[in-house]
Amino acid sequence: MLRQLRIVNLNFGAMKIDHRREIGSADRGTAPSALIVCSRDDTVEVMRCFEQLTAGATPVAVKVDLPMGRSLIVTHSSQGVALLSFDMLCAGDRSESDFIGLARVFHTVILTGVPVFTLETVDWLRRFVKLLDILYDRNVRLVVSAEAPLKSLFQQIRKDVVAPDLAWRTVMYSSDGRAGLSVQAVGTLREAAAATFRAQSRLVEMQTQYYWDSCRA
Repeated sequence: MLRQLRIVNLNFGAMKIDHRREIGSADRGTAPSALIVCSRDDTVEVMRCFEQLTAGATPVAVKVDLPMGRSLIVTHSSQGVALLSFDMLCAGDRSESDFIGLARVFHTVILTGVPVFTLETVDWLRRFVKLLDILYDRNVRLVVSAEAPLKSLFQQIRKDVVAPDLAWRTVMYSSDGRAGLSVQAVGTLREAAAATFRAQSRLVEMQTQYYWDSCRA
């Protein structure tokens, strides 16, 4: 076994290492079509990417069948590539089954309008993290258009959840109408913020040539 396998020290001590970035980083490179566009309204760049990935094919609407007789209409798609907005997928009432259905039909997703996340958008964040997990686990390629660089998307919510006055300045999250948060509610918010480290790590890997080559296309 030792002759055939490579040993990787996961290092759970004080010095934490993101092995998605470290192992093979030298030869992974950045996929030619993978990008994070740092503008929420960079329509020209997004459409250029869509045309590149579809070889200029005419976009059409595709109906994605979902459980319980529901459906998701992707109005801009072609050649297995779907162009979708963050508001449609993560700011609305979408569930895990919706994202699974999307991953079943498309090998590449272009997601536009990803915001900087705050406590006020924590529900959007949970859906976004779930979407990333599903696309990653099913080897779906991803292109993101965001309003800030990747390293800045999650910074604000990470700061918010460790602020000492969290329980008093977020009355909107109170389940019983009283000022502040319960211990359980604070814990839930911090769990959501903690998940952003996994999300950021996966976004980094999903932009590499290594990941794109491993996906079904």
